[in-house]
Amino acid sequence: PTPTAQDLLGQALRSLRRGHDPAGALEILARHAGLFPDSALAGERIQLEVEALLALGRHAEALTRLDGMALDAIPRAAERHVVRGELRARVRRWNEAAADFEQALAHAQAGSPWHERALWGRALARSHGGDGVGSTADMRLYLQIYPQGRFAHEATRSLAEKP
Repeated sequence: PTPTAQDLLGQALRSLRRGHDPAGALEILARHAGLFPDSALAGERIQLEVEALLALGRHAEALTRLDGMALDAIPRAAERHVVRGELRARVRRWNEAAADFEQALAHAQAGSPWHERALWGRALARSHGGDGVGSTADMRLYLQIYPQGRFAHEATRSLAEKP
């Protein structure tokens, strides 16, 4: 019998997260796309594809998938914006990365890991994009909220080097 769209997504999820088999998950997700191209679960399928591609180190493909998505209306929007922002930053698309981090900050709660990564990411994207004032403001805010944070040492060093 042909599995349902939901059955296939469940198999892909188990393959990816429990089985630690992102390649196998991608095969299941390709089957899902072939059988159910217009599924109401297409957004979830794409999110799992992105997760599997990232696990395989296929960042460019993951970014291509995320570039085609409207992220604000999906679950875990803050997380998806941070991931897309970080992928865009990897390929030096600084303005788009900064916009993604901005959106992530609108969705994430202060104190959450996604908020921390978004604030730091926006600081870096602004710096590389030529917005030194915005970058400095973000680094100061980062240190105010996350004085012992993951990027605190780098933020302190960067601020000390600014005139």
